[in-house]
Amino acid sequence: MDPLVRDLSRFAKYPVHEFDSLGALLATPPRGGVSTIGYNGGPLDILFLDRGAETTIVVFHAAVAQSVSTMPVFNAVGATANLNANVLSISDPSLDRGVRLGWHVGNEAQPLQQDLPAVIRHFRAASTGRQHLVLFGASGGGFASIVYSAHFPDSLALVLNPQTDISRFYPVAVREYVGAAWPGVSTVQEVPALITCAAAHASGVRSTIAYVQNLGDANHLDNHMKPWLETLGEDRAQVWTLLGEWGEGHRPPPSETTRDLLAMAADAGGDWPAALAARDFLRGPTAESVRALERARREGTTP
Repeated sequence: MDPLVRDLSRFAKYPVHEFDSLGALLATPPRGGVSTIGYNGGPLDILFLDRGAETTIVVFHAAVAQSVSTMPVFNAVGATANLNANVLSISDPSLDRGVRLGWHVGNEAQPLQQDLPAVIRHFRAASTGRQHLVLFGASGGGFASIVYSAHFPDSLALVLNPQTDISRFYPVAVREYVGAAWPGVSTVQEVPALITCAAAHASGVRSTIAYVQNLGDANHLDNHMKPWLETLGEDRAQVWTLLGEWGEGHRPPPSETTRDLLAMAADAGGDWPAALAARDFLRGPTAESVRALERARREGTTP
Protein backbone atom coordinates (compact mmCIF):
# COMPACT_ATOMS: atom_id res chain seq x y z
CA MET A 1 0.00 0.00 0.00
CA ASP A 2 1.49 3.32 -1.06
CA PRO A 3 1.75 5.84 1.80
CA LEU A 4 0.07 9.20 1.50
CA VAL A 5 2.31 12.18 0.87
CA ARG A 6 1.72 15.31 2.90
CA ASP A 7 0.76 18.17 0.56
CA LEU A 8 -1.23 21.27 1.52
CA SER A 9 -1.04 22.84 -1.94
CA ARG A 10 -4.51 21.51 -2.84
CA PHE A 11 -5.93 23.78 -0.16
CA ALA A 12 -4.00 26.90 -1.15
CA LYS A 13 -7.21 28.97 -1.32
CA TYR A 14 -7.59 28.66 2.45
CA PRO A 15 -5.41 30.42 5.00
CA VAL A 16 -3.19 28.05 6.97
CA HIS A 17 -2.72 28.46 10.72
CA GLU A 18 0.02 26.52 12.46
CA PHE A 19 0.02 25.60 16.15
CA ASP A 20 2.73 23.77 18.03
CA SER A 21 0.28 22.02 20.37
CA LEU A 22 -3.38 21.41 21.08
CA GLY A 23 -3.07 23.81 23.98
CA ALA A 24 -1.94 26.57 21.63
CA LEU A 25 -4.92 25.92 19.36
CA LEU A 26 -7.41 25.96 22.23
CA ALA A 27 -5.93 29.21 23.59
CA THR A 28 -6.53 31.01 20.27
CA PRO A 29 -9.94 32.14 18.95
CA PRO A 30 -11.13 29.78 16.19
CA ARG A 31 -10.06 30.79 12.70
CA GLY A 32 -11.43 29.80 9.34
CA GLY A 33 -9.16 27.83 7.04
CA VAL A 34 -6.73 24.99 7.66
CA SER A 35 -5.34 24.53 11.16
CA THR A 36 -2.25 22.34 11.38
CA ILE A 37 -1.52 21.32 14.94
CA GLY A 38 1.64 19.72 16.22
CA TYR A 39 0.11 16.77 18.05
CA ASN A 40 2.52 14.59 20.02
CA GLY A 41 5.01 14.22 17.22
CA GLY A 42 2.65 14.29 14.23
CA PRO A 43 0.21 16.63 12.50
CA LEU A 44 -3.48 16.99 13.20
CA ASP A 45 -5.10 18.86 10.31
CA ILE A 46 -8.53 20.47 10.45
CA LEU A 47 -10.41 22.50 7.87
CA PHE A 48 -12.91 24.99 9.32
CA LEU A 49 -15.35 26.83 7.09
CA ASP A 50 -17.03 29.47 9.24
CA ARG A 51 -20.21 30.68 7.54
CA GLY A 52 -21.70 32.29 10.64
CA ALA A 53 -24.41 29.64 10.67
CA GLU A 54 -26.21 28.17 13.66
CA THR A 55 -25.38 24.60 12.67
CA THR A 56 -21.90 23.11 12.47
CA ILE A 57 -21.28 19.87 10.55
CA VAL A 58 -18.26 17.89 11.72
CA VAL A 59 -17.00 15.59 8.96
CA PHE A 60 -15.04 12.37 9.53
CA HIS A 61 -13.63 10.76 6.39
CA ALA A 62 -13.85 7.08 5.53
CA ALA A 63 -11.01 4.91 4.22
CA VAL A 64 -8.89 6.88 1.77
CA ALA A 65 -9.19 5.53 -1.77
CA GLN A 66 -6.12 4.17 -3.56
CA SER A 67 -6.59 6.88 -6.19
CA VAL A 68 -5.77 9.51 -3.54
CA SER A 69 -2.06 10.11 -3.04
CA THR A 70 -1.89 13.06 -0.63
CA MET A 71 -3.01 14.09 2.82
CA PRO A 72 -4.59 15.79 4.71
CA VAL A 73 -7.99 14.46 3.68
CA PHE A 74 -10.99 16.76 4.03
CA ASN A 75 -14.25 15.15 2.96
CA ALA A 76 -17.67 16.59 2.07
CA VAL A 77 -16.42 20.07 1.16
CA GLY A 78 -18.34 19.93 -2.12
CA ALA A 79 -21.41 18.26 -0.62
CA THR A 80 -21.74 21.03 1.97
CA ALA A 81 -20.80 23.94 -0.32
CA ASN A 82 -24.27 25.48 -0.55
CA LEU A 83 -25.54 24.69 2.93
CA ASN A 84 -26.30 27.16 5.68
CA ALA A 85 -23.86 25.41 7.98
CA ASN A 86 -20.34 25.76 9.23
CA VAL A 87 -18.10 22.80 8.36
CA LEU A 88 -15.34 21.24 10.44
CA SER A 89 -13.57 18.53 8.43
CA ILE A 90 -11.03 16.44 10.33
CA SER A 91 -8.16 14.52 8.76
CA ASP A 92 -7.28 11.41 10.75
CA PRO A 93 -3.75 11.91 12.15
CA SER A 94 -3.05 8.16 11.89
CA LEU A 95 -2.82 8.62 8.10
CA ASP A 96 0.67 9.94 8.80
CA ARG A 97 1.61 6.42 9.92
CA GLY A 98 0.97 4.93 6.50
CA VAL A 99 -2.58 3.63 6.90
CA ARG A 100 -5.60 4.67 4.89
CA LEU A 101 -8.19 3.90 7.55
CA GLY A 102 -7.91 4.68 11.24
CA TRP A 103 -11.54 5.26 12.26
CA HIS A 104 -10.38 8.49 13.98
CA VAL A 105 -9.49 6.37 17.01
CA GLY A 106 -5.95 7.68 17.41
CA ASN A 107 -2.72 5.83 18.07
CA GLU A 108 -0.12 5.16 20.77
CA ALA A 109 1.11 8.79 20.73
CA GLN A 110 -2.12 10.58 19.81
CA PRO A 111 -5.11 9.76 22.07
CA LEU A 112 -7.58 11.29 19.67
CA GLN A 113 -10.71 9.99 21.37
CA GLN A 114 -9.56 11.75 24.52
CA ASP A 115 -8.55 15.05 22.91
CA LEU A 116 -10.81 15.64 19.92
CA PRO A 117 -14.03 16.48 21.83
CA ALA A 118 -12.35 19.62 23.23
CA VAL A 119 -11.27 20.61 19.72
CA ILE A 120 -14.82 20.19 18.40
CA ARG A 121 -16.18 22.29 21.28
CA HIS A 122 -13.59 24.95 20.49
CA PHE A 123 -14.69 25.37 16.89
CA ARG A 124 -18.37 24.93 17.73
CA ALA A 125 -18.13 28.07 19.84
CA ALA A 126 -16.86 30.15 16.91
CA SER A 127 -20.27 31.62 16.03
CA THR A 128 -22.61 33.42 18.37
CA GLY A 129 -25.89 31.88 19.51
CA ARG A 130 -26.68 28.24 20.07
CA GLN A 131 -24.71 25.91 17.85
CA HIS A 132 -26.54 22.83 16.61
CA LEU A 133 -24.05 20.07 15.99
CA VAL A 134 -24.09 17.38 13.29
CA LEU A 135 -21.43 14.66 13.14
CA PHE A 136 -21.27 13.16 9.67
CA GLY A 137 -19.40 10.27 8.14
CA ALA A 138 -19.65 7.17 5.98
CA SER A 139 -18.21 3.72 6.70
CA GLY A 140 -15.23 4.25 9.04
CA GLY A 141 -16.20 7.90 9.33
CA GLY A 142 -19.64 6.76 10.39
CA PHE A 143 -18.08 4.79 13.23
CA ALA A 144 -16.29 7.95 14.38
CA SER A 145 -19.49 10.02 14.15
CA ILE A 146 -21.40 7.63 16.41
CA VAL A 147 -18.54 7.36 18.91
CA TYR A 148 -17.88 11.10 19.22
CA SER A 149 -21.59 11.90 19.39
CA ALA A 150 -21.53 10.38 22.89
CA HIS A 151 -19.75 13.57 24.02
CA PHE A 152 -22.51 15.80 22.66
CA PRO A 153 -25.97 14.73 23.89
CA ASP A 154 -27.75 17.38 21.80
CA SER A 155 -26.01 16.36 18.57
CA LEU A 156 -27.11 14.42 15.51
CA ALA A 157 -24.86 11.66 14.18
CA LEU A 158 -25.71 11.26 10.50
CA VAL A 159 -23.99 8.08 9.33
CA LEU A 160 -23.91 6.14 6.06
CA ASN A 161 -23.19 2.37 6.10
CA PRO A 162 -21.08 2.71 9.26
CA GLN A 163 -18.96 0.16 11.02
CA THR A 164 -20.10 -0.26 14.62
CA ASP A 165 -17.38 -2.67 15.78
CA ILE A 166 -13.89 -2.35 14.33
CA SER A 167 -13.08 -5.95 15.18
CA ARG A 168 -15.84 -7.07 12.78
CA PHE A 169 -14.37 -5.17 9.81
CA TYR A 170 -12.16 -6.72 7.14
CA PRO A 171 -9.20 -8.35 8.95
CA VAL A 172 -6.52 -6.99 6.61
CA ALA A 173 -7.57 -3.37 7.21
CA VAL A 174 -7.79 -3.94 10.95
CA ARG A 175 -4.34 -5.57 11.12
CA GLU A 176 -2.77 -2.78 9.08
CA TYR A 177 -4.21 -0.15 11.40
CA VAL A 178 -3.23 -1.93 14.61
CA GLY A 179 0.28 -2.64 13.38
CA ALA A 180 0.91 0.96 12.36
CA ALA A 181 -0.92 2.76 15.17
CA TRP A 182 -0.29 0.50 18.16
CA PRO A 183 3.11 -1.22 17.90
CA GLY A 184 3.37 -4.11 20.33
CA VAL A 185 -0.39 -4.68 20.43
CA SER A 186 -1.42 -8.03 18.99
CA THR A 187 -5.14 -7.58 18.34
CA VAL A 188 -7.55 -4.68 18.02
CA GLN A 189 -9.34 -5.87 21.16
CA GLU A 190 -6.17 -4.94 23.11
CA VAL A 191 -6.13 -1.36 21.81
CA PRO A 192 -6.59 1.07 24.75
CA ALA A 193 -9.42 2.97 23.07
CA LEU A 194 -13.07 2.52 22.17
CA ILE A 195 -13.44 0.10 19.27
CA THR A 196 -17.23 -0.39 19.43
CA CYS A 197 -20.14 2.03 19.25
CA ALA A 198 -21.83 0.09 22.04
CA ALA A 199 -18.92 0.83 24.40
CA ALA A 200 -18.98 4.52 23.49
CA HIS A 201 -22.64 4.73 24.52
CA ALA A 202 -22.44 2.24 27.39
CA SER A 203 -24.14 4.67 29.80
CA GLY A 204 -27.01 5.20 27.36
CA VAL A 205 -27.55 6.76 23.95
CA ARG A 206 -28.27 10.46 24.51
CA SER A 207 -27.43 11.87 21.10
CA THR A 208 -29.71 11.34 18.10
CA ILE A 209 -28.37 8.84 15.57
CA ALA A 210 -29.61 8.81 11.97
CA TYR A 211 -28.39 5.49 10.56
CA VAL A 212 -28.54 5.23 6.75
CA GLN A 213 -27.88 1.73 5.44
CA ASN A 214 -27.78 0.10 2.03
CA LEU A 215 -29.85 -3.11 2.07
CA GLY A 216 -27.49 -4.55 -0.56
CA ASP A 217 -24.55 -4.40 1.88
CA ALA A 218 -24.95 -7.81 3.53
CA ASN A 219 -21.58 -7.59 5.28
CA HIS A 220 -22.44 -4.39 7.14
CA LEU A 221 -26.00 -5.48 7.82
CA ASP A 222 -24.89 -8.75 9.42
CA ASN A 223 -21.69 -7.65 11.13
CA HIS A 224 -22.43 -4.07 12.12
CA MET A 225 -26.02 -2.86 11.95
CA LYS A 226 -27.98 -5.78 13.37
CA PRO A 227 -25.53 -6.70 16.17
CA TRP A 228 -25.44 -3.07 17.31
CA LEU A 229 -29.23 -2.70 17.23
CA GLU A 230 -29.47 -5.75 19.47
CA THR A 231 -27.46 -3.91 22.16
CA LEU A 232 -29.68 -0.83 22.33
CA GLY A 233 -32.53 -1.77 24.65
CA GLU A 234 -34.33 1.32 25.94
CA ASP A 235 -32.02 3.59 23.94
CA ARG A 236 -33.75 2.54 20.75
CA ALA A 237 -35.86 5.73 20.60
CA GLN A 238 -32.72 7.80 19.99
CA VAL A 239 -31.92 5.86 16.81
CA TRP A 240 -33.58 6.43 13.44
CA THR A 241 -32.97 4.39 10.30
CA LEU A 242 -33.26 4.94 6.57
CA LEU A 243 -32.76 1.75 4.55
CA GLY A 244 -32.14 2.12 0.85
CA GLU A 245 -31.49 0.11 -2.30
CA TRP A 246 -28.19 1.31 -3.76
CA GLY A 247 -26.75 -1.85 -5.29
CA GLU A 248 -24.87 -4.86 -4.01
CA GLY A 249 -21.95 -4.36 -1.67
CA HIS A 250 -20.63 -1.48 0.42
CA ARG A 251 -22.22 1.24 -1.71
CA PRO A 252 -23.20 4.66 -0.34
CA PRO A 253 -26.38 6.48 -1.33
CA PRO A 254 -26.21 8.52 -4.54
CA SER A 255 -24.42 11.83 -4.09
CA GLU A 256 -27.67 13.77 -4.50
CA THR A 257 -29.23 11.76 -1.67
CA THR A 258 -26.26 12.50 0.56
CA ARG A 259 -26.51 16.22 -0.22
CA ASP A 260 -30.25 16.15 0.56
CA LEU A 261 -29.59 14.48 3.90
CA LEU A 262 -26.94 17.03 4.81
CA ALA A 263 -29.30 19.85 3.80
CA MET A 264 -31.99 18.32 6.00
CA ALA A 265 -29.59 18.34 8.96
CA ALA A 266 -28.41 21.89 8.26
CA ASP A 267 -31.97 23.21 8.08
CA ALA A 268 -33.38 21.28 11.05
CA GLY A 269 -32.63 23.96 13.62
CA GLY A 270 -31.68 21.23 16.05
CA ASP A 271 -35.13 19.61 15.95
CA TRP A 272 -33.76 16.27 14.83
CA PRO A 273 -36.91 14.13 15.38
CA ALA A 274 -39.11 16.39 13.24
CA ALA A 275 -36.54 16.57 10.45
CA LEU A 276 -35.93 12.82 10.39
CA ALA A 277 -39.62 11.94 10.49
CA ALA A 278 -40.27 14.29 7.56
CA ARG A 279 -37.52 12.50 5.60
CA ASP A 280 -39.15 9.06 6.24
CA PHE A 281 -36.61 7.80 8.75
CA LEU A 282 -38.03 5.09 11.04
CA ARG A 283 -37.63 5.54 14.77
CA GLY A 284 -36.55 2.82 17.17
CA PRO A 285 -35.49 0.07 14.75
CA THR A 286 -34.85 -3.50 15.83
CA ALA A 287 -32.65 -6.14 14.31
CA GLU A 288 -35.80 -8.09 13.50
CA SER A 289 -37.36 -5.15 11.63
CA VAL A 290 -34.21 -4.98 9.51
CA ARG A 291 -34.39 -8.72 8.85
CA ALA A 292 -38.01 -8.29 7.73
CA LEU A 293 -36.94 -5.67 5.20
CA GLU A 294 -34.17 -7.95 3.96
CA ARG A 295 -36.65 -10.79 3.49
CA ALA A 296 -39.04 -8.48 1.64
CA ARG A 297 -36.19 -7.39 -0.61
CA ARG A 298 -35.31 -11.00 -1.45
CA GLU A 299 -38.93 -11.97 -2.03
CA GLY A 300 -39.96 -8.78 -3.81
CA THR A 301 -42.74 -8.12 -1.30
CA THR A 302 -43.68 -5.32 1.11
CA PRO A 303 -43.07 -6.13 4.80
